Amino acid sequence: MERPSFLDQAPPPGYIAGVGRGATGFSTRGDPTTKGKVPKRFQLNDKGLDTRTGHNTNLEPEDKEDKEAEEIFAAIETKLSTKRRAPNKTESDTTDNIPKQFADLKRSLATVTDEEWLNLPDAGDITKKHKRERLQDQLNRKEYAAPDTLMNSNVNLSKLTEEREKLLARQLDANVLSTQGRDETATNVTTYLSELDRSTVTNLETSGQLEDVKKMRTILASYRKADPTRPEGWIASAKLEEKANKFKTAKNILEEACQQCPRSDEVWLERIRLNVSDIPLCKTLAADGIAFNPHSLQLWLKATDLESEPFNKRRVVMRALQELPKNEELWKLVLKFEDDQSERQKILSKAVELIPQSMYLWEKLVETQDYTSAKESLNGARKQLPGECRVWILAAKIEERFNENVTVDRLTKLLNNGMNQLSKNESNPELLVWLRHAQSLATRPESQKVAVAIVRAALSREDIQSGESSVLDTIKEMNDSIVKIVAYRTLLHELPVKYSIWKALRIACENTKKMHELYETYEELLFKQDTDFRILKDNPTLSLMYSKEVWKYGQDTSKALEILNKSIQVIPTYMDFWIAKLKVLCLSSQFDIAQDTFLQAIDTHSQSESSNLHRLYLKYVNFLRFRNENQRAIDFLEQECIGRFPNYYKFYIQLGQIYQYIGQPKKMRETYSIGSKTLPHCAILWILKAKADEIDFQQPTRARSELDKALLKNPNEISLYLAKIQMEVRLGFQDQARLIVQQALQKFPNSPDLWSANISLLPAKRASMKKTMFQDALKKTNNSCQVLLEIGLSFYRDSQFVTALKWFDRASKSDPKYADAFVWSARSTKRLKKDTTPIYDHVEQCEPVYGPLWISIAKNVRYQYLKPSQILDILIKDC
Repeated sequence: MERPSFLDQAPPPGYIAGVGRGATGFSTRGDPTTKGKVPKRFQLNDKGLDTRTGHNTNLEPEDKEDKEAEEIFAAIETKLSTKRRAPNKTESDTTDNIPKQFADLKRSLATVTDEEWLNLPDAGDITKKHKRERLQDQLNRKEYAAPDTLMNSNVNLSKLTEEREKLLARQLDANVLSTQGRDETATNVTTYLSELDRSTVTNLETSGQLEDVKKMRTILASYRKADPTRPEGWIASAKLEEKANKFKTAKNILEEACQQCPRSDEVWLERIRLNVSDIPLCKTLAADGIAFNPHSLQLWLKATDLESEPFNKRRVVMRALQELPKNEELWKLVLKFEDDQSERQKILSKAVELIPQSMYLWEKLVETQDYTSAKESLNGARKQLPGECRVWILAAKIEERFNENVTVDRLTKLLNNGMNQLSKNESNPELLVWLRHAQSLATRPESQKVAVAIVRAALSREDIQSGESSVLDTIKEMNDSIVKIVAYRTLLHELPVKYSIWKALRIACENTKKMHELYETYEELLFKQDTDFRILKDNPTLSLMYSKEVWKYGQDTSKALEILNKSIQVIPTYMDFWIAKLKVLCLSSQFDIAQDTFLQAIDTHSQSESSNLHRLYLKYVNFLRFRNENQRAIDFLEQECIGRFPNYYKFYIQLGQIYQYIGQPKKMRETYSIGSKTLPHCAILWILKAKADEIDFQQPTRARSELDKALLKNPNEISLYLAKIQMEVRLGFQDQARLIVQQALQKFPNSPDLWSANISLLPAKRASMKKTMFQDALKKTNNSCQVLLEIGLSFYRDSQFVTALKWFDRASKSDPKYADAFVWSARSTKRLKKDTTPIYDHVEQCEPVYGPLWISIAKNVRYQYLKPSQILDILIKDC
């Protein structure tokens, strides 16, 4: 090609290359010697003429605005050129230093061997752009090979290719004729066809996949032609036609299949299924199929189902037994159609001769026989099945069925003997196996004793002392039933002090509504005269548990008192029996009987010089105060209680409270003063004396002095710090109270009571500190119940009742014995106008005792004999 002539011609005058395409000049960023950034062709000469056009660019004086604009733009261009020039210098300097930086690395290249050079990895392109291009290129190269006849709008080429790949993967080609891989290929085809049956073939005509159906037909036809004796291809072809609603074609395929594969019962069963609407034809097909496959259980069962009359069904089953005499399922079926007992017995006798290993048939045979014959059959079963535990269970069932007076102990002994025989035959079923057998029998009224005997015998062979946890876990896995109850009762005979078992037994009895089983267990263990009440004497707490169950949950006061009276007769010096009896009498308002019981108890324990007599004295003083016999209570305290127990601080508290109640504050303070001198390390007496000075005598200074003295004698007593804090709060000195809290926290940083006081004293205006203080308090006290409650109270005071309720619930769950949490939960629930019944029920169940708010009512002599729910009702009445 010749060079164009215009390339050698000179440009016309004033021509600027590229100006028509927007070119305005060339960059001079890399040349630091260039003046500014203005190209040479745009610079002005000394005469003020443009170097390109020769026009005069000097502005006239009247063009002031244009001149100012020109100057502004020139200044901007100069500033920009300065900014651009600096990094160029840095970049140039950095570029010059690069060879120096890598000089040592270049020198080390001389030591690289040829093998290391060859093993250097190639640089890969990991950019997303090229990755997308490669994926797209792969998709573009993917092609579909198909004839032109398939190129219509209904063909899904992607799906067709997938199906083709599946077929190729399963070797459904010419290799199918080879004998070596025939079995494997058939298995693959069966799997493939089952996949088609689940997905592709469903609703073929409606989904527009007719061409796929044609392809499948072709494939399956090739498979049938390759091996016509294989039933899988015929059945799959028939199912394909059935799914395509070609029922006549499907029937024709199966008809041909029966001719090609007459020894396959699957083909006959499939043909019967497809012709199920024609019962006579199905019977004929079943008969023909049985003729070719006389040992096919499925064909015999299908033939039986096709018959409508029980007589004909029985006839078919009997014919089946001639061909399959050792099939247990057929013997079970013939029993189903036989009502005559004598015939059933004959059938079962023959059945166990033919199938002596069937425990089911032995059980059914024994059920139809009398006692003597049943024993003989049982002996035969033992010989045939020496390691079968159900044989011995069957023996126990026979004893219970034919002997109404048989005892559980006798059955237990029989089963123990059987377990020994099983051990000799190296058969030792696990405990769970025995318990499951017992649980299945427990639902039958005629086998109740056997179920109990199985549990007792199985547990008697377990080493409960060493394997206690595993045995308990096994029993817990069972559903609540009489068997589970008996298991727990059996364990309690070995472990009567295991309170977790008592709890589990109670739950099982409650769930099954069999509380009498729990009471019977208590009676058996506690009040057996033949054992001289050994368990009661060793574990008197069980009697208290028993009486509480009867009184509180059974609502039977008289029964509870009877239990306590029997226990007192056995152990008259056990103080808790008397106190429990007095509690029941007082809470049931039997105060006159309680008065006599108090005197009787005091007389009994005074003679025995019981170490717990002060507890009884304290209860009696409270009882006298409740009945408003204050002078009698004072005399008893001064003459009997304090004289006999001078170091028991509660007697001083009782006496001081009585003097306060009857309006004698001087004697009250004098009593507390005597008590604090007698027991200087009893903080509560110092606190009560200081409180008397503050409130009753209006002398807060002396009260502070008393608390300071108490702290000197008891420096580690947190309650004294709390008393000082509470006093300052009552007097209105909040800042002083906060100071005491901080001082106490330095000494006791993990005290829940101090952190609760700290939270309660948080100023309302500094609410931003709440979150931090809450976190510190919870962390220091390990989520203490008191702290959780106080956090809830802070939200309660802000009228955030929903949030407060969540914290109160957390507190009650943390410590169910802390009653104040339940009180505030009930108050919040009431404010939210919700049902408080669950809280009342929970309080009755838990019987909480702690918390200053709760104690203010519970320890009040007027309310001391109220139930927990009644105390809660008082506390939330006016909230």
